[in-house]
Amino acid sequence: MNMVNFVRFLAGLPDDVAQDATLGDQAQHGAVLMAVDNTVSSPGNPGDMDSAFFNEASTAVSQSLVAMGYSTLPNTVKAWVSETAGSILPRRRWILNPQMQYTGLGFCNGSSAFADMMALDTSRAATVSYDYTAWPGGEAFPVQFFSSTSPWSVTLNPSRYQAPVAAAITVAMRRASDGKVWILNSTDTNTSGPYLAVDNSPAGVGNCIMFLADSAVTISAGDQYTVLVAGLKKADGSDTSIYYTVNFFDLP
Repeated sequence: MNMVNFVRFLAGLPDDVAQDATLGDQAQHGAVLMAVDNTVSSPGNPGDMDSAFFNEASTAVSQSLVAMGYSTLPNTVKAWVSETAGSILPRRRWILNPQMQYTGLGFCNGSSAFADMMALDTSRAATVSYDYTAWPGGEAFPVQFFSSTSPWSVTLNPSRYQAPVAAAITVAMRRASDGKVWILNSTDTNTSGPYLAVDNSPAGVGNCIMFLADSAVTISAGDQYTVLVAGLKKADGSDTSIYYTVNFFDLP
């Protein structure tokens, strides 16, 4: 839970998500089922599992972020927010859902380690006031939580922006150390970079712009990048853009 809240803190979101006992119990059922069936993809009843246990476990898996092969739950959470280009980043976006208040986490070692996180809660009482959520973002960002192969993302607050249109979006990235600039648009479809895509499905929050430059983008302590996302529209239909800076540092 500390890791869940730390990554939310890095994204500038409320970092007080709590583990709900019921959700935690469901998640642990799901982790056990995945470990017994040795899969994260629609695990079946192994035949000797109580039907009530199996029903609760399979429901939990269907409502969870799932993973296998990570030695601890904190490492699993880090992997979920890292993801790779070519997906819609659902794991990152669910963890960084501003309205999440409760979750449950499960972990079980079988032939491999299996983990899951109940991710659909949106029960936060107060509406979170934010403009957008950037990963990496937040002015200062630890290098341990990002890599050069992980896509950058900007998720716009739907109450303040219209759904982004991929063909209209341009992203410019500039590295301060040498002034190198990368310009990305929707014609960039190489998931290893350059890459830009938009997904408006409600994986946590819609309005997500994902981008990845190329292998020349280094992620090292002391690197500073400025990002300009152009071609956006405010909720009232007026044209706008967003601009932010990320300073990478080494986390002690």
